[in-house]
Amino acid sequence: MTAQNNSPFLFNDFANAATLLTNALVSKKESYLLLVGDSGSGKTALTRYVCEKLDKNSITPLYICARPALQINITSILAKYLHLPITICCSRTETAHLVTMALQNTSTPVLLIIDEAQFLLDNTLQELRLLVEAHFMSQPLLSILLCGLPSIFERLATPQLFPVMRRFKTKIRLRGLLLE
Repeated sequence: MTAQNNSPFLFNDFANAATLLTNALVSKKESYLLLVGDSGSGKTALTRYVCEKLDKNSITPLYICARPALQINITSILAKYLHLPITICCSRTETAHLVTMALQNTSTPVLLIIDEAQFLLDNTLQELRLLVEAHFMSQPLLSILLCGLPSIFERLATPQLFPVMRRFKTKIRLRGLLLE
């Protein structure tokens, strides 16, 4: 069975995933989203499609690819994106504080999309959780969409990352090119 003719996707799991992601992002009730699938299953294409459909006045997507062997400092990337005057003298904590202050003042919420998320280091995943929840008494400062191979499930299920995993309410698994 294929998706409806007006859908850009040939298979139902793509159309269903697009609907789930779009609804979760538009509702702004979920700050943690997880999209997994085997290599070539369409995770990046699906993410691009959903971002194109979003109202740019209600959410601002920021895409990062976590290539292998790349140690990502999320706060530094966000600081650059937010055009903050970060110097070498700023510690990681100071940078994080500046980023959270800037995120509070953005006109639209930021959706941080991290592709190839299975390559993120444990401390980077913990850093993401702290940034999302940095402002305790208000809505989360940003949302994250992790896209990666199914192995990210096992990583997130470990005791040290369980606090991160339990926050993901929207977990989507793309099956790719299966007969339907």
